[in-house]
Amino acid sequence: ADPSRDIEEFAVSQVGKDKFKQLAMGSGQGEVAVKLVTEAARTGGMVLLKNLHLVTTWLPHLEKLVKSLSQSAQPSFRIWLTTETHSNFPPILLEQSLKISFEAPPGIKENLLRTYSNWSPAYIAKGGKLRAKLLFILAWFHAIVQERRTYVPQGWTKFYEFSNADLRSGSDIIDEIVADNATPESVPWETLLGLFKTAIYGGRIDSKHDLKILDTYLNRYFNKNQVSSPPRASLAPGCRVIPDSKSHRDYVEFIKSLSANDNPAMFGLPNNIDEGLVVQKRTRQVAVQLRKLAVSTSLSSNFNKALWRNQLKGVFKVWDTAKQNPLLSQKPPIMDEKVLTMNPVDGFVYGEMERTWKLISILSHSLGGLDSVLYKTGSLTPQIEKDGEDLLKGKVPWAWAKNWWGPEEPKAWIREVVKRKVALHSWIERIESGSLFGAPLCLADLFQIEVFFNSLRQQTAREAKVQIGKLALFCSLDRAQMPKSAILQVEITGILIQGSEIKNGQLVPVPNANRPSLTTMPNCIVSWVDKEELQKGNFSNNVALPMYFMGSREDFICELGVPCDPKYHEVCVLGGTALFISSM
Repeated sequence: ADPSRDIEEFAVSQVGKDKFKQLAMGSGQGEVAVKLVTEAARTGGMVLLKNLHLVTTWLPHLEKLVKSLSQSAQPSFRIWLTTETHSNFPPILLEQSLKISFEAPPGIKENLLRTYSNWSPAYIAKGGKLRAKLLFILAWFHAIVQERRTYVPQGWTKFYEFSNADLRSGSDIIDEIVADNATPESVPWETLLGLFKTAIYGGRIDSKHDLKILDTYLNRYFNKNQVSSPPRASLAPGCRVIPDSKSHRDYVEFIKSLSANDNPAMFGLPNNIDEGLVVQKRTRQVAVQLRKLAVSTSLSSNFNKALWRNQLKGVFKVWDTAKQNPLLSQKPPIMDEKVLTMNPVDGFVYGEMERTWKLISILSHSLGGLDSVLYKTGSLTPQIEKDGEDLLKGKVPWAWAKNWWGPEEPKAWIREVVKRKVALHSWIERIESGSLFGAPLCLADLFQIEVFFNSLRQQTAREAKVQIGKLALFCSLDRAQMPKSAILQVEITGILIQGSEIKNGQLVPVPNANRPSLTTMPNCIVSWVDKEELQKGNFSNNVALPMYFMGSREDFICELGVPCDPKYHEVCVLGGTALFISSM
C-alpha cells in the first residue's frame, strides 16, 4: 500500500504545508533531492523521497548527505523514505533508519477493524443513521477491493494501489452529498456511484474488465436496500445485515463477529480459486528457484565448457527431439505475387508460416552456434556467449524473445514455436484444398490471434459487401443459434475457461471447490455479424468474456460473448471469468 498520503497528513500537521516537500525518485532526480533535503534540514522541514528501489545506485550519496547534515539540522527535520524490497539497498542506510512495513491488514475483518480504529465514535455518530450505514458500506467496499488483490490475476488482473486516501475521499463525498435528514430514496445514488467509479477507485483501474468488476460491486453495495431501516440485504453470503445504528460500538461488534479467514464467496469468487492460485504460485516458485540455481552456477565461472554442456543439455535435448520431425525443416512455399490475390485469412496464415520459419531459423542459428562451441571447434562470439548466459539463467535469449514474447522458460518457448510450425502445415494444406473452415481450428496454433480475427473481419466485410465498422464479433455454442448475417463461421476448439463452467450450452457458476481451475470449453462458433441484427435479435443474454493468451492475463486478445442465464451475469463478472488460449 502507498503511505504517501498518510505521511503527508502527518508532516503537514507537524511542520506545516510550506515546509513539507515530496519527490518521486527516478533518473536525473538526485540533484533535486539533495536540494530539497538540504533546505529542509536548514528550515526544520520534512521531505518524502519515494520509490528509492528505483535509484539504489544513488543511495550512497544520500547516506553521505544525511551524515553531513546530522549536526547542523533543525530538531524538527525529518526524511521519509519509501521503497520496495531490494537486495541492493544499502545496509548502513537501513540501520540508520526507523523502519515501518506499511501494508493493508490481511483479511476483511482486520481491514475493517483498522478503518474503525481510525474513525472515532464521535465521527460515526455526528450524522444520521443513513450516513453511518453508508460509511460502513464504504469501509466494507474498500476492504473487498483491497483484499481481492490476494487473488490476482483472477481477482484483479493486476495489483491496484487502492489506499487509505481513497477511503478518505469516499467518506468526504458521503459527507458532502448526504444530508443529515436524508432518506434512502433521496440519496443521489447515480452521482455517488459515478464519483466512486470515475474519480476515486475507478481512476486507478486501467482494465475494462476490472472496471466491470468494480462497477458490479458498487451497484451491489450502494443501493437503498442496503441502507433501509432496517436493512433488507446482506453484504455477503453468510453475513448478517448491517446494524441499523449510528453507534461506533455496534459496527465494531458486527466486524468482530466476522470470520478471521476470508472465503472466496465473500468476494463473489468461485470456491476453486484457491487451488488454481496454489498451482500457479507453485509453478512460479519452482521456475524462480531453478533460475536462481542456474544463475548461481553460471556466475561461478565466465566460461566453462563442461559446466555449460551440463547446464544446457536439457535445452539441446528438446531441440534435438524437435528436429526429428521432417516438417520442422520444411521451408514455407514461395508466394511472391500470389499472396496479393489471396483472401485476408489465407494471406494471414501464410504470413504466420513465414513468421514461424523465421523463428525456427533463429533457433537453428543460435543453438547451432552453441553446439559448435561446446561440442566442436567453433569460436565463442559475443552473441553466442550472450545467448548461452541467458539460457544458463533460465531466460529466453533476447535474440529469440524480441521476435515473439512467448513463455519465459526456454524449453517451453522452443516447444511452443515447434508446435506451431508443425500445426501450420495442416492449415496450409486445408487452404490449398479449399477447406480451411471445414473443420475445427485451434487458436493455439497461431502467434497473432488478434490479427487472425481482424483478417476474418476483413474477409467477412468483403464478401458481405458491408463496412467493417458495422460488424461485431459473435460467439455461440450452437451453430443453429448463429445470426443470419454470419456468412463466415469458424469452429474453434481448445479454448480454456476459468471462473465459470459451461453446462447445457450456457455459463454456470463453478459447482464446488474440487473442480479444476481451468476447464476446456466445448467447441464454439465465431463469426463477424451485422451489429444491427444483434441489437434487434434475442442475443442480449450473452456475457462478454475477455480472452487472454495465458493465465497471467497480461496479453488481452479480444472479447467473446458466451450465452449465460441473466441470473448468473453478476456471478460470472465477480468470478473473474475469462477465456484462455494456453494453460501456461
